[in-house]
Amino acid sequence: MDNVLKALDELAETLAAAVERGDWDTVTALDENLQASVEAAMAEARAGDISAEALRARLDTLQELYMKAREIAVKSRDKAALALRQMGKTHEAANAYLDVSKPRRD
Repeated sequence: MDNVLKALDELAETLAAAVERGDWDTVTALDENLQASVEAAMAEARAGDISAEALRARLDTLQELYMKAREIAVKSRDKAALALRQMGKTHEAANAYLDVSKPRRD
């Protein structure tokens, strides 16, 4: 197997593991490496040094990984937003209680 394809496979495995762990710092760092590796692989495919079909298969795998990462990120964002809304409601309720429970000065 060509070194460029092997590098893409290794990066895809590392990316998949990082996505599963929710390690977004690693995903971000890998993104730069993946872009460079994909560009190198594209150049080799244009030159005929590697199979376009083999490269397409790797790119499909990477696309699936990025779609999965996006899905997980959206779910995490939505979960965090819900938690923040609930905290806001709890804060409002606590303030309302404090306002009602203050002794009146007539």
